[in-house]
Amino acid sequence: MSTPAISVVMPVFNGARWLPESLDSIVRQEVPGLEVIVIDDGSTEEIESVVRAHCPAAGYFRQVNRGPAAARNAGVARARGACVAFLDQDDTWPDGSLAARLRALADHPAALFVLGRTRFVAASGAPEPWVATNLGAGLYRRSLFERVGLLNESCGLTDDVEWFLRVREAGVPYVTLAEVTLHYRRDTGGITHGRSWGETEVLATLRASLARRRVGGAAGELPLLSGSKDNPRTAGPVNHDRG
Repeated sequence: MSTPAISVVMPVFNGARWLPESLDSIVRQEVPGLEVIVIDDGSTEEIESVVRAHCPAAGYFRQVNRGPAAARNAGVARARGACVAFLDQDDTWPDGSLAARLRALADHPAALFVLGRTRFVAASGAPEPWVATNLGAGLYRRSLFERVGLLNESCGLTDDVEWFLRVREAGVPYVTLAEVTLHYRRDTGGITHGRSWGETEVLATLRASLARRRVGGAAGELPLLSGSKDNPRTAGPVNHDRG
């Protein structure tokens, strides 16, 4: 069996109404031999039949509910690809965005990940697309997880924020793209929708990062995740709003 270029990990907990659109956006990506791994994190809704109908080649795995970080980690553990991408059940990828990210990594072999822009989709309006610390907007070499570790399953709703902070602290080289690589849907009733920063533990996660940097003698401000198209940079910040 050949090794896929990219393994797509999709953690799912209910949200079956949004899942077809998300899966369809994966199928439309122009990357040959894509591996798709769906981790059903103990949904009470029927998920497997939706996956089979919209992405028949996907691997479907069900586990006891342990949270999004555990679901993502389970997907990474099963992934065979040289690179890993993530897509949540209620988000979508623009056509061709995954191929663009793969080309960017090929053009910059020293970069361990590439991050495109996120377009926020909401009935109440949304800001212009920007480079956000959103896992679904990026593509990550497997070696990045070996360097900074997997997602922290004890972080509750801030597992992605905490992981990007560790990436920033490690000074990992990366590339940003001007293109929108993720449509991030708002107002879907997601697990963090309507919650304050305190409720999502963002502030506690930031304090923990600052404490680590103080111990390491690097408590000063670090560059933000920003930059022009195909511009290699050193990793930075934390601005992330789930749900």
